Amino acid sequence: MRLTRFIAILLIFSMSLSVITVIRGFTPEEIHSSHFLPPNSSCTNIYRWPPRTVRIELRCSEKIIFQVYYYVNGKNHTIFRKYVERGIFTFHVQQRSLAYYVLIQNMSNKTLNVDLYITLYGFEKDLVQLSIFLNILSITIGLIWCVTSIIRKRYSEQ
Repeated sequence: MRLTRFIAILLIFSMSLSVITVIRGFTPEEIHSSHFLPPNSSCTNIYRWPPRTVRIELRCSEKIIFQVYYYVNGKNHTIFRKYVERGIFTFHVQQRSLAYYVLIQNMSNKTLNVDLYITLYGFEKDLVQLSIFLNILSITIGLIWCVTSIIRKRYSEQ
């Protein structure tokens, strides 16, 4: 009886996680930030993004140095570094626990207005893998339980 309850709870949990993952995958997250950078200054924002696709739209009044990077084991891993005024940049976040740094550097002698529009979209890779694993596990345990209970029933009738 306890095993039946465990299998039912595991199946309900895994199906719920699958539904939530699909709903979250079809719902993009949007972040907007605006910065006023004095001459020869910089600004760094730190984000912890889930493993989804990230689209960054940059709008600025002059050219700036725009860089996105993260640290792993003390090493700086630059995703891209551009000297641009406007642009759309897309990349995929590989790991959930990393801190991603967005660096904006004003190298001109003017105060600049910088707008960043960040959109996260797509399925979160780790949640999809977890939900698939839990679904397979709960169905497998359920099938094994059904087969063993049928075999036990046949042996007890003989």
